[in-house]
Amino acid sequence: MLLQTQRCSNLNKYFKKYDAFNVYLKPFNCMLMETILVLNADYTPLNLTTFKRALKLILKGKAEIVKNEHEVVRSEKLSYPKPLIIRLLNYIKSKIKTFKVNRSRIYKRDNYECAYCGSKKQLTIDHIIPKSRGGKNTWHNLISSCLPCNLKKGDRTPDEAGMPLRFSAKTPNLLSSDLYSSKIWIEYKESF
Repeated sequence: MLLQTQRCSNLNKYFKKYDAFNVYLKPFNCMLMETILVLNADYTPLNLTTFKRALKLILKGKAEIVKNEHEVVRSEKLSYPKPLIIRLLNYIKSKIKTFKVNRSRIYKRDNYECAYCGSKKQLTIDHIIPKSRGGKNTWHNLISSCLPCNLKKGDRTPDEAGMPLRFSAKTPNLLSSDLYSSKIWIEYKESF
C-alpha cells in the first residue's frame, strides 16, 4: 500500500509540472491510474486509456461519456460523473497492431494450456508443420503443447499423429489480448 501511495504522489508531482488541466486533476490522486475504455465515433473499441487522459478528452470536447459510475468527480468549478467508457466524437482510423512471436505470447494466446489435451503442466512450443518439413516460426504454425503430447506427435503433423487440435492457432492483436479481456469491455458488451 505504501509503494502505491508513493507512486501516486510521484505521478501527481509529474502532472503538476506538465499538465494544463492540473487545476481540475489535483484532488483525484490515484484515479489517474484507472483504466477507461475508449470507443471510436462508430462505437468500435479503440483502446484502454487512463482516467487522466479520458478527462482531458472530455474537457477539450473531443469525447463524450457513454457509461459512468455513480461517483462524481469534482473540482472547484466543475463536476463530472466519473467515466467508465468514453466515445470519441471524431472517427479515428487505426491499424490493428500485431505482435512479434515469442514463447510467452504463445502461452498467453493459448490460455496456458496444451492444444492437444488441455494440460497446463510442462508446456513447450510445438510446430504444427514440423521445421524439418519447412514449418516456419509464425503465429499460425506455433502452438503450446505439453511435453508428453509434443513427444508423442514427434516429427509429424497433427493429422498424421491422430492428434486433432482443440483450437486453431491465430495471430493475436492488441484488441484480442488486452482490451477484450478487460472487465470494462465485457460489461459494456453484455449491456446490449
